[in-house]
Amino acid sequence: MRLGSLANSTMLDTSLKRKALSKQIVDSLQDAIINGLYKPGDWLVERKIAELFNVSSVPVREALQELCSRGLLTKYHYRGCMVTKLTDEETRQLVELRAALEPKVI
Repeated sequence: MRLGSLANSTMLDTSLKRKALSKQIVDSLQDAIINGLYKPGDWLVERKIAELFNVSSVPVREALQELCSRGLLTKYHYRGCMVTKLTDEETRQLVELRAALEPKVI
């Protein structure tokens, strides 16, 4: 298969860079959520995050979707994404799960 024009190969490179950007944003936001910089109930505004990372909205949107799929964010249509609030029961279940898994890891 022949590569097309330079424009086609540039598009491929751009796509790869965009994926790398969204992964970096996912990692950074996930760390911020886990370390308490963003707390349950905080809204993550796509435009503000894009400005913070100095990127377009596309990798930010991809990152937010990934964080939603991981359960760290909850998406509200036409409103944005909020750091997920856990109920008391969910918190209890997570503590029990962690207590059961940690001895096996250590």
